[in-house]
Amino acid sequence: MSRFLLEHLADDSLDDELQSAAEHDCESTACLIARIAEAYRRRHFARSGFSSMNSYCVHKLHLSEDAASKRIQVARKALIFPVIFHAIADGRVHLTGMALLMPFVDEENVEDLIAAATHRSRREIELMLADRFPRPDEEEGVEELPTGAERSSRNRSGVRPLAPGRYLVQFTVTEDQHERLQYALQLMSHRNPTGNLAFLHRTALESLIEELEQEKFGATDDPRDGEGHSSGRHVPEAVKREVWKRDGGRCAFVSAAGRRCESRWQIEYDHELAFARGGEATVDNIRLLCRAHNQYAAECTYGAGFMKEKRARGSDVNFVNAPGHLGVDSHAPGHVVADAPGRLGVDPHAPGHVAVDAPGHLEPDSDAPAHVGLGQGKQRENWAEGPA
Repeated sequence: MSRFLLEHLADDSLDDELQSAAEHDCESTACLIARIAEAYRRRHFARSGFSSMNSYCVHKLHLSEDAASKRIQVARKALIFPVIFHAIADGRVHLTGMALLMPFVDEENVEDLIAAATHRSRREIELMLADRFPRPDEEEGVEELPTGAERSSRNRSGVRPLAPGRYLVQFTVTEDQHERLQYALQLMSHRNPTGNLAFLHRTALESLIEELEQEKFGATDDPRDGEGHSSGRHVPEAVKREVWKRDGGRCAFVSAAGRRCESRWQIEYDHELAFARGGEATVDNIRLLCRAHNQYAAECTYGAGFMKEKRARGSDVNFVNAPGHLGVDSHAPGHVVADAPGRLGVDPHAPGHVAVDAPGHLEPDSDAPAHVGLGQGKQRENWAEGPA
């Protein structure tokens, strides 16, 4: 007899087993979140070949994006306030309710908020938070939406598949952006007489991608002599092109178990043998790494404690005193190496290039709208990686 066929249970037995299963589920949820928290603290996802804890949970643990995001959000806060683990394990606050509390929890109110949310429904917790942390009314305005559009679609961006090879791209724009959109359609009206937005989108992407490829790895149809000359830590354009082509525009980190990171998000050029230790900007020594694995590589080279101290000190970064350093100041003043997630940083391999973590991508591990890479006339993969 299948353990999932329970017609034979008497009502009293069914009630007891329901209660037992619910209690077991709470305990199991707390145990999983505790392990996610510890994996996050150790940055276990990076050494395992993933660009973020979210990516690890989705692709390694096979959680849904929403399930991963919610558990990671709670896990990160529970590292600071362990009482959160116990409140979930005891069944006092369900996971959805605990996730609602996280943006408001601090050292002074954590116990009080958990008590106020104990054995409350999601709706009750939302009302309690609205009462304690009131927000200003939304500004009045007029918003045009398609007939029958769900309210949840407002002010949200997203890409979702409709059919094989077809996607719905949805986002909201301001009045100024709408005027610029109409102006662009007018300018291209001879090429696009029906005012098709998909045609405009494709044309704009082709132009933008060409510009970004030139900026990111020096793409050109007319490479010039001398581009491959390396001076200091600067990575020559010719080297960038070759490395990008070799690594496929994707993070080249490979874990000890042989898993290569799949991230194409916030890709950076990294000296495999650190420049501070004599590494040169050559094709053999330069590789592509995502932001998370660039951080991880720096921690492996200089030590996690040293890198944490440097990030805490902000932009005043040099590596003269780094463990095992040869005594060379490898960074120009103001260059920040693989800054902490969510903070403004400067790509150490591209002088003057400012890189900001996309909200919800590397860390924090929340979901963000997917981005689909589109290419015309060139060989590219389509990907839906967004923040991971």
